[in-house]
Amino acid sequence: MRLRSGKRRREVALDNAAEQAEPPRASERDGLQAAVNTLPDHLRAVLVLKEIEGYAHGEIAELLGISEGTSRVRLTRALKLLRHKLESGR
Repeated sequence: MRLRSGKRRREVALDNAAEQAEPPRASERDGLQAAVNTLPDHLRAVLVLKEIEGYAHGEIAELLGISEGTSRVRLTRALKLLRHKLESGR
């Protein structure tokens, strides 16, 4: 399954990515923050806890009083909405 998912996703070695990555410009960072702020509270909470704070889904579920599966679904929905907002903002 891991090999299959690697074909669908664009993967870059972290060593190369760190060398090529530039810090986001203030306008990009502000646009991302604005898009995150427009997410519904229940989706934004999971997104922030998982992607920014680094909590595991089990920990998020315990913190928010939801199931681990619900945490996973909310993260997926938050990322989908965020991607849509950022792509349509261009």
